Formats: sequence, C-alpha cells, structure tokens
Amino acid sequence: MSNAVVSITQRARADYDEGQIALIRDTVMPPDTPPAALAMFLETCARHQLDPLIKQIWAVKIKGKIQPVVARDGLLAIGNRHTGSGWQDVSGEYLGCMSNAVRQHDYFDYEQVERDDGTIRWAITHKPRNEKGEPTHGGPDGSLRGPLVGAWAIVRRRGHNDTWFYAEWDPYVKSGDNAWRTHPTAMIQKCAESNTLRRAFSVSGVIGEGEEPKDAVSSVTQSNSEASSEIRWPADEGLKERLKDAFDLLGYRRAKVRSLVNACRSNEDYLNLLGDLDNALTEAGLTQVDDVEVVEPDAA
Repeated sequence: MSNAVVSITQRARADYDEGQIALIRDTVMPPDTPPAALAMFLETCARHQLDPLIKQIWAVKIKGKIQPVVARDGLLAIGNRHTGSGWQDVSGEYLGCMSNAVRQHDYFDYEQVERDDGTIRWAITHKPRNEKGEPTHGGPDGSLRGPLVGAWAIVRRRGHNDTWFYAEWDPYVKSGDNAWRTHPTAMIQKCAESNTLRRAFSVSGVIGEGEEPKDAVSSVTQSNSEASSEIRWPADEGLKERLKDAFDLLGYRRAKVRSLVNACRSNEDYLNLLGDLDNALTEAGLTQVDDVEVVEPDAA
C-alpha cells in the first residue's frame, strides 16, 4: 500500500471518534448502510476534506449502492482552497463561480473566446425579457419573464479553460421536494453550480448536489425522515425502561436521546450508557438509576 493511501486511511480513522461516526451513520447515510460502505464514505470525506457533520457531503442509495453526494457549499469550499490573497495574486487559481436562472422569455446566448494565453473563455449573454422581448425586472416572482427553463453556471480558474454547464429544468426538478416547491430558482441554480464546480476541480467518485436521481434513498430527504428518527432501544425491557427513566429525569430532548442510544451496538454499550447517565444524575442531585443486570437472549 502506498504512503498516500495509508495517509488517507489514517486521516479518515482519526478525524472522528466512535460517537461521531455513529452520528454520521444515523444522520447523513441511508438506512441500513453496511459498515464497508460507511468506511468508504469516510475515506471519500477525508480525500476531499469535506465535513459530513455540517452537511458538506452526505450519501444516498441508488439502485442498492451507496453514492456520496457533495453539497454545492462543499464544492465551493474545495474551490476556495485554490484562491490566493486576491485578484492580483497569481498564486490563486480560483476566480469565482457565476450563475443565474433562465426563464422562457429571457435572451440567452454563449460563445467560446480564446484568450491570449490560449485558454478558452465562455462569454455568456443573458438578459431578462418579457414575452414581448422587452427588458423587465421580472416581477416579484419572476413570472413576467415566463416559467423557469434552466440555469447556467461558469467557473473560472487562472491558467485553465473556463468550465460551464447548463442545467435544463425537466431533468432536475423534483416536484415532490418541498425546497423545489418553495425555492425553485435557487434549486435549479444550485444544480448548475454543483455540476460546474465538480467538473472544474475534478471532484471524482461523487455526484454533485441536485444530480441525485428522483428515486434516490437518503436519510436527509423527507421520504426517510421517519426511519432516521427511530430510536433503537435495547431488546431487554428492564434496561430499556431504566434508560428511558434516566433520560426523562435529565430532561434530554429526543434528538439527543436518539443520538446516544443509536450509537450503541451491544448490551455492553447500553450498560455503559446507563452508567454515564447514572453519573449525570448523581452530579445533578437527582434519583439514581438502579443497577441493571442484562440477561443475554438464548442463542437461536
């Protein structure tokens, strides 16, 4: 194994403790993600230096396979690592990402222009118009410009050809998603930006935000919100009730309870959690939880 691969593996293992890995598994991974897929996801996070805990990256299940998805903001973070101290600093490659949504009546055109250094620049001409071809601000909801038909984005890097992408409306819109209903302009623009940034910086092994197929399964989508909110209590009823009593006495919110309980993988983990809660109760001067003996179920 090469040193580079070893360093990536060590980085993935060192970045998060067991509790954080459990939190990542329960919040940004599809339900029932196998351990190997979770390990590969963490390797991808390490390779691209993206943080799943602030949703720079998450995962979806597509046709039974786990696929990392990088958020537009995560891709922007990658781009911003290539900036210098300013526009005059030639060490900075990344010169920005520009984008806009296009509506039916807009005037939109583009052409390639060769720079003096031989690289290609994409010249975009985009002017808001109404159905009569007259300039317009679009109205409060943009309707004077007609319905949304897509969005364009362009990334410029010093010494590189421009990278640009046009996201057509129909292949990307997810009508059942609440964000697409309430913020359609921002969503289609995000699709164009994600595609362009991913291509400009060769972010491989992932898909960009908005590129997920409509049937993708993800714990960050509404379709799986119920599954991801379940609390996996221990099978032993006595231990389960004592854990619940302790959480009630401490006044923990459901989200924190779910995170702590779902991080447990064995009866020993549940007992260790009960011990931690017992200590917290003692420090708070509350009634302690009695010791619990957990009887292992008979082997089938």
